[in-house]
Amino acid sequence: MTSVASRRLLPLVFVAVGAGVYFSLGASWPKDQALRFVLGDAAPRVREILVQYREGAGGEPLRQVEFHYPPGQAPRIVSHEPRLRSGDYMVEVEAVVALSVTSAETARVAVERRILLEGGTVTVDLSRPLLQGNGAR
Repeated sequence: MTSVASRRLLPLVFVAVGAGVYFSLGASWPKDQALRFVLGDAAPRVREILVQYREGAGGEPLRQVEFHYPPGQAPRIVSHEPRLRSGDYMVEVEAVVALSVTSAETARVAVERRILLEGGTVTVDLSRPLLQGNGAR
């Protein structure tokens, strides 16, 4: 009788151990995070955007993405879904912005923001520094 009972309980023990491992380590596993970069009225002047995600200030980039747009074709909102674990990050954005919609001359604008990724959507508003043409660090 004891061996029959232990055979019936053994699968439940495996499920309980597996659930414990999943719930204790699951929070540290990378997952898709949703970010929206708002270019706003500066969008027609944006030619390139380079985005880097760092854990803490001065750390090595964990993820990096570049977006390139023909003149006047950048969207007002740029979406990106990096695969990162939840937590605090520094997001560094460097944009190449034309001095005017029709100008071939460009300037580089650097913006750095601290963000908290928790699996929801995070919005980073870049419109003001892009329109001013100088970075906000």
